[in-house]
Amino acid sequence: MKTAGQPLSLRQLERYTEMNQTLQPMADRSRLAIIADHPEALECNSAHIIQAALTRGNSVLAIAPGLPIGIAGSGPLRGASMSNLNTSGEKSATKKLISQPRNSSLEQTFADWHPDTILACSLDTLPMAFHAANRIRVSRVSCALFSNPAEPGTDTERRAGTWAQRRRINSCLRRCQSVIIADRSQVDELASIGITLPPDRIHVIPAPGADIIALAASELPGIANGLRFLAIAEVVDTTHRATLHRAAEILRERGHAVSLVLATPPDVTSYDNSPPTDNPSALIEVSHSAHDMTDEICIAHVFIELGAPNIYPASALSALAIGRPILARNFPALKNLLDERVNGILLPGSTPEQIVTGVESLLRRPDLLPSMGRASRSKAERYFNAEQISADILKLLQLR
Repeated sequence: MKTAGQPLSLRQLERYTEMNQTLQPMADRSRLAIIADHPEALECNSAHIIQAALTRGNSVLAIAPGLPIGIAGSGPLRGASMSNLNTSGEKSATKKLISQPRNSSLEQTFADWHPDTILACSLDTLPMAFHAANRIRVSRVSCALFSNPAEPGTDTERRAGTWAQRRRINSCLRRCQSVIIADRSQVDELASIGITLPPDRIHVIPAPGADIIALAASELPGIANGLRFLAIAEVVDTTHRATLHRAAEILRERGHAVSLVLATPPDVTSYDNSPPTDNPSALIEVSHSAHDMTDEICIAHVFIELGAPNIYPASALSALAIGRPILARNFPALKNLLDERVNGILLPGSTPEQIVTGVESLLRRPDLLPSMGRASRSKAERYFNAEQISADILKLLQLR
């Protein structure tokens, strides 16, 4: 096995590809290359697409900085060929993508593997994908914008800030076969920084979806010891941590028998383990890894979503599929996750007082929580089924 950063030879790529082949004739197969600017985005947003494509007999090449070279034997990318996107030591390709779209390692990989369909998983990777595709005369390039809408002051705005950069991105978007977005709010948000999505090629698909088969519906636990409200931190955010601490204090001061729990990955917990208040016991903090996030949701009664690290955060989609009522910020995309007073409550903001108001509204009618949980599961099955979402995306890409 070669190490990341070394180019694949043609013989190696052919050997890796043969491992994925089925008995279908090559004429009936497609060779899909998926490019992301970091492995986490590839796994979060494209894992179901990759598995669906492989199941239907297509070959898939997953490309991102830091990926090993070879065939993924397990995990979200299992069965797909993998190739490292060499960005000269950068942890992410985003620093050079738009201003310098040429990437010799990607061009060599495309020349050897020769995909017939390319999916760029962000605006960052789109110019480089087109540049490499032009070298091998492939025109079937699409873009999937499954990240958060551009907001003033974000890295997206800075990277797309110059006229030349916006022109390059807009030129690529006009040539895309399809532009897949997770929510209509992205159209206006991107327009505010000068990025124009071609209206005749926009397709709204709520990726990445929830794995309905793997995430079985779970009955709500008993309420004899009070209700358990769970928030999951997917990124380092000490502001939300302090907010939840204060909300927990207010709830306890008012005599409510509830538990407010913040579950954080181990690296987030170690980032700042000092209590933001004089009372460290006001908020219950637990550490979770990716595989036991489901367990934390199953022992909770209500899921709280305060931020929007992705258009549809993975933890919120999991809570929906498991069947939990949801308290969520009133963001455009998060409004699609719940129907007011049917499977949850929209919060006007994320101040401690606003969180407490949302919690108290559910405490007044705990008898409605089971029906809210069932409504969440039903919504996940109807609108956020990863299997159906992946099939829709493959259809847009003209893959079987």
